[in-house]
Amino acid sequence: AAFATWRPPRGPPGRQEPPKIDNDRRGIVELRKSDAGKALSNKRSLAEYLEINHLQCWSPETIMDMTFPQLEDSTKDGHCSMWFLKHAGMDRNEGVTVHLGSEACLAAWRSLAVEEALLYVAQREVRNPLLDREGRKFTLRIYVLVVSDVEETESCRSVNSIAVVRKEYVCRSHPEKYEVGVADAAKHIHSTLGKFEGVQGSLGSTWGSLDEAWPAIKVMLADVMSPFLPEYAKEAVAEADIATAAGRRRAEIFGVDALLDQDMRPWLIEINQSPQLLPVRNNEVATAARTAVIDDILKVTLDPFLATTAGFSDPATPKLFETFAGGGPWEELARQTTCDDVTRTREDQWEKCKQ
Repeated sequence: AAFATWRPPRGPPGRQEPPKIDNDRRGIVELRKSDAGKALSNKRSLAEYLEINHLQCWSPETIMDMTFPQLEDSTKDGHCSMWFLKHAGMDRNEGVTVHLGSEACLAAWRSLAVEEALLYVAQREVRNPLLDREGRKFTLRIYVLVVSDVEETESCRSVNSIAVVRKEYVCRSHPEKYEVGVADAAKHIHSTLGKFEGVQGSLGSTWGSLDEAWPAIKVMLADVMSPFLPEYAKEAVAEADIATAAGRRRAEIFGVDALLDQDMRPWLIEINQSPQLLPVRNNEVATAARTAVIDDILKVTLDPFLATTAGFSDPATPKLFETFAGGGPWEELARQTTCDDVTRTREDQWEKCKQ
């Protein structure tokens, strides 16, 4: 009943229909994709989002127009830069190729049909990436949870939104050792657990440099997620017009992929909407990590409701911000409270003005 809007995918693996959302059956706690979140999960719109909000400093150089001229490719140590050609709407390392130099990347881009080429972006590699003990590049999978609730009063509709991050992230090492100047997908692209042979996952808590890297990672994520909260709140208000939303919470989980360079500076690679949380075959560590993520999500979304007899409307139930105030696995990135009466009719607003 709590997740009444969600319908699990049906069919055999690889040919499943996407999950269906039934807006006529509303859940008390709704864990679902938002339209606002699509802007973060698409690589083209993410690049535009970062540019609009003056946050390009957190992302590697990204090109969205294949007419770009040949760029400076030489690094300080004399090597040629690697470039990635990425399909903007695909994830799990699909639709990504690696090229030695911008000219080779541009040639691959121009070889695509015009309609298909518009779906791609080009991105320069992160220079001097931090490597694991075996000399392999590794990607951090960090989980960010966004939660909002709606409170109705006579004067306005109040929306509380918060973005939190789970400190226990997953380090995913590439199958083969990193090598400068070698355009090999196993060295530079493949990092999806359970899909590519040789990809290994470990918990961030087992990494000795976690405490050193974490403050900068949180700053990056706070910068990136703060402008998202107003859009998320707008969507929560719009959905409240479909059905009464008082006492209901809406949540969305994002899987953020990031790299660190040798100066421990974080770089945002991409954001995945509704990241994969299924068990990983033959990988107990990754499976346990994903199970823990699901459990931590339910603890802050569903458990507060189940702990009382009247649900979120019970005065004894912790308010949204209070839910994340007691420590635990989630750390706050940003919060917002808006009081919006724009959705009310002009007549209602005029009556309020006269009063």
